[in-house]
Amino acid sequence: MKPFFQWPEVDLSTIFIAIFVLCLLILTYYLLFRITKKKEAQEAYWRVIEKWLHKRRFTSEEIKTIKNWLIALPNQELAEAASDKMTLNKILKSYIIESQTMNPEQQLKMLEKLAFHAAAAREIHNIEEVYPGDYVSVDWQDHHFLGIVVKEENSRAAIRILKGSLPKHAEGQEATLHFFRPFAGGFRISGKIENILNGGLIFLGDGAQKELETTVSLPVALTVELSYGGYIGLDNKDTLDNFNPPKPIRVETIQISSRGFVVNLEKEYLNWLGHSHIWEAKIALPVDNVSVQWIETKGYLGVLNKAKLQFLFRFLEIHKDDKEKLRKYLLRLLDKKLNPPPKKG
Repeated sequence: MKPFFQWPEVDLSTIFIAIFVLCLLILTYYLLFRITKKKEAQEAYWRVIEKWLHKRRFTSEEIKTIKNWLIALPNQELAEAASDKMTLNKILKSYIIESQTMNPEQQLKMLEKLAFHAAAAREIHNIEEVYPGDYVSVDWQDHHFLGIVVKEENSRAAIRILKGSLPKHAEGQEATLHFFRPFAGGFRISGKIENILNGGLIFLGDGAQKELETTVSLPVALTVELSYGGYIGLDNKDTLDNFNPPKPIRVETIQISSRGFVVNLEKEYLNWLGHSHIWEAKIALPVDNVSVQWIETKGYLGVLNKAKLQFLFRFLEIHKDDKEKLRKYLLRLLDKKLNPPPKKG
């Protein structure tokens, strides 16, 4: 009599294969689980860091650059950076200085935003207004060197070069120092290299570059840079998704210079200045009587005269080509004002 149910006969090799496949599936699930948890932890740490970077006025491009590098760190280091801002500052400073992909101007801006010292909003008109701890780009001939001011005295600045070194024959030659202040923009001081030291130099300044400025009405389109963390008081993306920023504001300049412009805005925008860090501006520069060329910039918008509802836009990020277009336009405009064409008749 045959049994009601009989287990199929299997050989030993089939059992081993089945056990191996089962173990492989369990291992795959475990690895996927660990990878998912690691990514979730990375994103949590990164959101904390990103929010801090926005408070330091880092732009979305700068934050993207930092994220691509920082997110590759081990989770333990990332956790330490997220929980201790001094550790984060130290890690970022080392990365920026040693970066092979950034130019000195980019390094300078990011380092100054990390430093965020008391002079962050002060303009630089001469070498006496430079402070120890200011980061600087030393431009000599076609070479650029990232440095930090160690001491300032008698129109001279002692600068320690952070990367590279200047040749001895650079002594006595003309050079330019580039500075950046997070709330005031970029500044240039011309002068000469007085002495080459071991690891640095002594720079003798002869004055900051004069700012080109004139009264002119130019079309401007202002928008808020939309990026998570760019708003004070917003703690999560859901809040940001439900947050309605003002639509592009179309206004005209009252005054414009090589470092910013003044506009009139409606009273309702006063409240917005407390929420956003970075604004974007597109400015139309006349080429002739018919056509215009647009330049783009990012900057900080603040109240200049509350009673008159006048606002000052400071350039913080502007491409060198757009900066040159603006400079040439201002020079052309100032030349016309200083040397008006003779009246006919």
